[in-house]
Amino acid sequence: IVRKEAPVHVSLLDTDAIPPPRKSLVMSGVVGVVAVVCLLDRLTAPYFSFTPLYLLPIAAAAWLSGWRAASATAVLAALAHFASQVWAYAPGANWVPLAWDALSLLVMFLLFLWFVLWLHRAIAGAIRDARIDSVTGLAGRGVFLVRGRWELDRGPQQLAYDVWWHLGYDTMVTSTWGTPNMVKDGVNP
Repeated sequence: IVRKEAPVHVSLLDTDAIPPPRKSLVMSGVVGVVAVVCLLDRLTAPYFSFTPLYLLPIAAAAWLSGWRAASATAVLAALAHFASQVWAYAPGANWVPLAWDALSLLVMFLLFLWFVLWLHRAIAGAIRDARIDSVTGLAGRGVFLVRGRWELDRGPQQLAYDVWWHLGYDTMVTSTWGTPNMVKDGVNP
């Protein structure tokens, strides 16, 4: 019988572990930032553009909440940019160039979103590769993962497995064989 193990997924921020109230808080913050950028874009429309600031909430939504929320944020940002441009210019202005601008901005936002998600996946993969050996599936040799106290069933422990290693002198002090007050005057075999 061959036992297949589930693939290991390492994420910088596990979005499934985020409780729904926190996810909604993140998304309301993203919507608030889009609204503030839209207002700034409207107030300074003919002279200055705050359009690059729309990338911040898109990146935050992509990193913290995934593809779906970031796509919705990208569409919202493109619509907010379109609304700020329509609002800034005369209502009777030709909407075709403004709509084209918003559509091209949406495509750029989606490409940026794809890049942020690719970067997140690449960093998470590098962390996974650093922690887990790709051949054996065990913890990598350069990683010390604390799994917890494994001798709870033996009761309270006076001698533990604490280790201090002084790399400069290649010396290791451990409490496996004795406590510090037992060896403070030297070791008596």
